[in-house]
Amino acid sequence: KIDESIGEITFIGYGLSHNLNQWIPVPLPLAPKLTIGFMFQELEIGEIIKSSHTAFNIRVSKGVPLLSVYAGAQIESSDLDITYQSEITGSEILLPTLDGDNDIRFTGGFRLTLFPFIGINADYSVGEYSAINVGLNFSFDPPGIPVI
Repeated sequence: KIDESIGEITFIGYGLSHNLNQWIPVPLPLAPKLTIGFMFQELEIGEIIKSSHTAFNIRVSKGVPLLSVYAGAQIESSDLDITYQSEITGSEILLPTLDGDNDIRFTGGFRLTLFPFIGINADYSVGEYSAINVGLNFSFDPPGIPVI
């Protein structure tokens, strides 16, 4: 149970993505899919915490039946503000804004379709903090046409 004295909790996020292939004069069967995107999300917990994150990215992918490979680059930023009421002094304490240790991230990976509607993916991201991501996917795409 959340203590009601902390106030309202709000979370909002949105993103936009655009496929650039329609602007590139290369025959579609030969061209990899080229996409740009933007994402924003913000979390507020009463007057105590405000955290916001943005990302701009470009991705390229190419698929053949049962397999897609992809790579991308992303510029990221994040910050966190914390304010709280001290029970000891009774005064409000505002901590300095904490900026995330993020700058640019590069990712490469693949998606393998195992059965119709079921696939696995794996990728590796290199940035301030590197990460390995592995997932099991359930999709409603036609068999043999991988989508990432």
